This record gives sequence, C-alpha cells and structure tokens, in this order.
Amino acid sequence: MKTPKHSLRKIVSFLNNPDGDGGMAMDACHLMCAEKDQAKLEALRAYLLKYCERDTEAMVKLHQLLVAMIFGWKLSTGGGH
Repeated sequence: MKTPKHSLRKIVSFLNNPDGDGGMAMDACHLMCAEKDQAKLEALRAYLLKYCERDTEAMVKLHQLLVAMIFGWKLSTGGGH
C-alpha cells in the first residue's frame, strides 16, 4: 500500500477547503485503509464524502456547460445548490 505524503491534519484541512491539490483526497483514502482509530476513520469518511459530493457537483456542472456549448443550448439559472 502507498504511504500517504500528507498528514491527517493537512488532509482534513484540504477536504474542508480544497485548494487545488487533488492528491490529498487520494492520500485520505490510503490513510483510511490503515487507520485503526475509529474516530479518525469516521472523520476521514465524513470529510471524503463531503469532498466527493462537491467534486461530483462540479463535474455535473462542467458536463452541462460542455453539452450547452456543443448544442448551443441555454443553461438554466434557476434552482440548484
């Protein structure tokens, strides 16, 4: 198993406020595999779920933009998060 290069504290900080280092989420996954402390494991899981939710939302918005560009559609500006 790969040894994470980032500390748990740095990973949690990144997952709470991403600043462009995509390797942090992968390091968090690796830490989860080795973590024995249940509280730390649950915290990592919660942070990763929040990060994945934001990442998925960004990918959906990117997809919508690309489809709109290709087909000349207007994007909806109502509702949403």
